[in-house]
Amino acid sequence: MKIIFKLFAALSKAVLALLIVAILAPIAYFAWRAGQPLPQPEFKGLTYYQLVEWQQIACEKKFQESRPEITSTGCFWRPVAANAAAVFPPLILILIEKRDAFKLITISNFLPATWDITEYMLWFFATQTEVGKAVLASFGGVPTPAQLEAMKQNRQQAVTNP
Repeated sequence: MKIIFKLFAALSKAVLALLIVAILAPIAYFAWRAGQPLPQPEFKGLTYYQLVEWQQIACEKKFQESRPEITSTGCFWRPVAANAAAVFPPLILILIEKRDAFKLITISNFLPATWDITEYMLWFFATQTEVGKAVLASFGGVPTPAQLEAMKQNRQQAVTNP
């Protein structure tokens, strides 16, 4: 009887370890890939993190220009929510419409394929939809990484020297 309990305990620990790895592996993979430059030329070598940061800076600047008396802009989650809104609904439609294309996705390439789809959706929303084009035009287009660094320094100086 002791052997059965030990076997069950070892099996439970192994299943729990696999479950933890299965949950943490995609999170770690997407965090790593978000730090890599986006391959589309429209993003000018920015990483996903830099793209979100630029959207936040541009949103704050646009908001401050229109309402200088308000200090809190609410722009922190807006880029993340907009990107999520851009990615997930079309992703569901693609999954429904293009089931044959997704037969090429296997367990071994699931994470890279999912990230590629996310990049494509971000690119599609930013460059192929009227809303995305209007947002890009209103923010002055996507900056290069060097221009983003200058924007961050200007924002930092504005915060420290009001």
